[in-house]
Amino acid sequence: MKLKIVLLSLLFCGFSQAQIEENQNNFVLPAYINNDTNNSQIEALIEQGKVAYFSYGYAFITNEKHKKFKEKYGISFYGAGCMLQDIGLANNQRIFKYLNEKYGVTWTKDFPYKLNSDL
Repeated sequence: MKLKIVLLSLLFCGFSQAQIEENQNNFVLPAYINNDTNNSQIEALIEQGKVAYFSYGYAFITNEKHKKFKEKYGISFYGAGCMLQDIGLANNQRIFKYLNEKYGVTWTKDFPYKLNSDL
């Protein structure tokens, strides 16, 4: 019984429906970006399709806003479930810094989630 609960927890926390659907279309695991990653490196990773905003929670499903954001900025979304929040937070903050430096704050209008005003 405990094994079943652990397996179900890993399933729900580790993978989202969006990732499962993307896996069928050659899904690429995103690169980890932090403060040591410079803008040139981020742009190279964007060209490779390896930059993603980490989203947390059980039900991560991409929609049209996610797709439009990826088309415009080259940044996809990765449902990280309930794991690695510290790593994901550093990744997301560096992505926001990159977007602010390249586009100012105009990108925030296209972002599919509500953002804090201190970005």
